[in-house]
Amino acid sequence: DEVVASRTLRSALAALDEREQLILTLYYQHEMSLKEIALVLDLTEARVCQLNKKIAQKIQSFFEK
Repeated sequence: DEVVASRTLRSALAALDEREQLILTLYYQHEMSLKEIALVLDLTEARVCQLNKKIAQKIQSFFEK
């Protein structure tokens, strides 16, 4: 059901910490590359990639409940 999926996604996003939410915002809303995000957050590109994968896993876990 679309309504349930939308609520689940909102819950998943709310459960992310501030940095994780910022990474998603920069990546999807501002269409920045992982390299650009790394520069903004003063991290390595590899670290941003790791965090991005962790974020995806966190969100996916909400849909597996």
